[in-house]
Amino acid sequence: MHQVYQTNPRHLVEPSAASKKTRRALYIFCSPEDSDKLSLEREVAEIRATGLLKSEGDLLVQATWEAVQAAVHTVRYDIIHFAGHGWTYGLAFQDASTGLKRVVPPGAMCDLLGGMDGLKAVILNACYTENIAEQLTSAGVPFCTYWKGKVHDDVVPTFSRFMYLALQHTHMSFSQAFYIARSQLKTAGFELANPDDYFVGFSPKREPLFTQMAHGVPGFFVKDNSKPSPSKPGTKECNHHSPTSSSRHTLPSSAERSRKAEARATQKAAFVVPPPCKGPGLREYAGGSLCPELPGFSLPSRRGKE
Repeated sequence: MHQVYQTNPRHLVEPSAASKKTRRALYIFCSPEDSDKLSLEREVAEIRATGLLKSEGDLLVQATWEAVQAAVHTVRYDIIHFAGHGWTYGLAFQDASTGLKRVVPPGAMCDLLGGMDGLKAVILNACYTENIAEQLTSAGVPFCTYWKGKVHDDVVPTFSRFMYLALQHTHMSFSQAFYIARSQLKTAGFELANPDDYFVGFSPKREPLFTQMAHGVPGFFVKDNSKPSPSKPGTKECNHHSPTSSSRHTLPSSAERSRKAEARATQKAAFVVPPPCKGPGLREYAGGSLCPELPGFSLPSRRGKE
């Protein structure tokens, strides 16, 4: 088990009472019955610890899409925070009638949040939310965070606390708060890399294999006010995948590609990689292959699994 060094963020970013900024947020948490259980209670506890929860009505647990719509039409929120399962094609909410998973596509979220009066930011703490964040900012959301690829369940609550503590400062912008949160995650010992990049296959026992530990890569988009038409690409990305690049399409160096290829070849020579298969009881592994559920075996929670 990878050890994460514990730090107390309060002495790093805790503001004085006089300097606190009032921002009201709607916190949405959802892990439907037919999805892998996430440690959402940890994230709820971290948010409560910041003192930013203004009302219990601002906290939706096992949220339905209908409850979210009702909340944003009733109260003017500065921040919409989602924590749960995500994919490039949508976020998982609980179905009001069955209690099972209901995936809401990005288009529906854009319709609800794109023209929301007073909304300043959307925080997406779920796997594979880069596409959703880009669409939301194109629709008019000023700032939206995401996780590129998979994100490990352990890192998300800590990221939330660091960011929200920073946002209590009157001078702090959302992008500055993001940079503080990302910096403190590194200080705390988290490996900010995409787990998908280090997946090499499966062992004979069908356990997923990685060349190194990785917790996830956070990033954000901001609205481009110079392009008023929402039908055109209207976002500028602050890229956090490479410390030296501002282009989201920058390729790794030849040496880096060679190193990864060699590591994959070595691992695949020793372990069996099962072919993709389809049928009931499927689970999405880090490499993207779909393989049958194995009795008695479960992966560490990641926020993009079904």
